[in-house]
Amino acid sequence: MDETRLSHAEPSQTLMLQCPTCGSDAADTLGVTGSIGGLPDATVVMRCEGCSTVYLSPAPVENSGSPPGTSTPVPGRRRLDRWTRGLPRAARILCCDCDPGWYRAALLQAGNGGSVIECTDPEHRLIEPGSYDLVLLSHSLESAQDPGTLLKQAAGLLTIHGRIVVVTSNAGSSCFGAFGGRHWSGYRFPWTRQHLTPDALGTLCKIVGLRLAELDTLFVADAWLTSATNWLQDWGANDRVIRLFTGRWLLPLAVASLLESVAVMRGRGSLLVAQLERPCPDSG
Repeated sequence: MDETRLSHAEPSQTLMLQCPTCGSDAADTLGVTGSIGGLPDATVVMRCEGCSTVYLSPAPVENSGSPPGTSTPVPGRRRLDRWTRGLPRAARILCCDCDPGWYRAALLQAGNGGSVIECTDPEHRLIEPGSYDLVLLSHSLESAQDPGTLLKQAAGLLTIHGRIVVVTSNAGSSCFGAFGGRHWSGYRFPWTRQHLTPDALGTLCKIVGLRLAELDTLFVADAWLTSATNWLQDWGANDRVIRLFTGRWLLPLAVASLLESVAVMRGRGSLLVAQLERPCPDSG
């Protein structure tokens, strides 16, 4: 079995010659990443000139799904209420590519005590089309082989008034602006292939025929700490300095929190959260 897995995993990368969101081949080169923190291969960081999607070339082809250990803060009660507002009490909720444990607890506390919350892989186990009131894609778009196809598949699972909630690292964040050429914490090889900005997500929604009903960014101070750690490791900093960031010491954490607070106020927080809906049947 191990030999089969190894042989199957040999073609682990593929060149990305076009933007995975809009298909454009016009892109800027931001830098080279992939050799930090034990990551095995270097890959070029590209940014589409048309829709601003950031993508890696070559990109991983074997792995998909949410990167392990992905940091996602628990959303506040108000946000959860917006996610579930108007859903039936016995709503069916699908959590894709993630451990639904804390999502289940948080969603149930939001007042949908009768909801049925399930977890599956949206690309391989699409069942019961048109039967889910809410589909949660947690860090799925950044690892999907084709993010547009994934959104279409998720939309096909929705009831008439259902919605998709997208949670993904924000390539339009202030943290990305500081570290995106090489050291950004969002690069999680071999799981991630592309990273969306708010504009890129809006473009993707238009392409697949979904309405972007709500868009926001969330506070993630750890994005700055991890990115700074990558930078320090890359420049050969000693272990004592690196431990200041990995050990969450007060001063680095305070600085990271301040930077992220300012970023969130500017709409450039490290996590992108959006609600997507089908257009109203009578709108066209």
